[in-house]
Amino acid sequence: MIELKNEPLAKYCTFKIGGEATILFPETLSELALLIADFAASKKPYHIFGNCSNVLFPDSGVGFTAVITTKLKTVLVHERKITAECGASLNSLAIAARDAGLTGLEFAYGIPGTVGGGLFMNAGAYGGQLSDVVCGCTAVTKDGLVQMLTADEMELGYRESVFQKSGLIVLEVYFTLREGDKEQIGALMSSYMDRRKKSQPLEYPSAGSVFKRPVGHFAGALIECANLKGLNVGGAQVSQKHAGFIVNKGNATARDVRELINLVKEHVKENSGVVLESEIRIIEETE
Repeated sequence: MIELKNEPLAKYCTFKIGGEATILFPETLSELALLIADFAASKKPYHIFGNCSNVLFPDSGVGFTAVITTKLKTVLVHERKITAECGASLNSLAIAARDAGLTGLEFAYGIPGTVGGGLFMNAGAYGGQLSDVVCGCTAVTKDGLVQMLTADEMELGYRESVFQKSGLIVLEVYFTLREGDKEQIGALMSSYMDRRKKSQPLEYPSAGSVFKRPVGHFAGALIECANLKGLNVGGAQVSQKHAGFIVNKGNATARDVRELINLVKEHVKENSGVVLESEIRIIEETE
């Protein structure tokens, strides 16, 4: 177990924003399960994070221990099955599938999250999502008890899962894929990455798409129609490249981002009548 005290959270999240915290990095799944049991017994507050690619931390730091799972990154392939630890990157998962000639995870290439965080949000892109290929997982309860879940028990929907409301924490995820042509799989992954580079502001820190896709609409298009591209609050800006992203143009604070999110919601509602819902995980200063 690695422990860092008074460590800036900005160093570990893709937004590059956030005050100090005590951060723990478990190095085995059993360490993570035991850690959760210890927190339950001591009633000390904590939160579990992966790559922190979908998170906005507060400027003042947090009053809980941040547990980051990125040391838990083993990915194993057996025939058409893949087992991945919760802290493995979605990139490494997609690459392992490609190298084994397995298709179904090409969409995950370039998503900056982890397997556990991806399952928590049912991450997806380009018409695919994890629920298409997940067949089960091992999770741990708030009290540190390990249990198996089937795909149905995960209640995976559009950017939602049972993990968001049950408190269950993902340890390991199991995937069933189809056999495919390795070259075609690689070519599709490369094409997705090219599309990301052309359409997304990858040159700036961000947390990806800020808003969920409203039924019948695209959030980015609604924001662009409201003439909000380039809108700034402090160092935070609605991306000129993709209006669905808010980027850190330099020294943006969490307050800047929150204010800009609220402004975007207000203007989009006034312009189109559509109420946008945030997709990123916003950690409040009181937590």
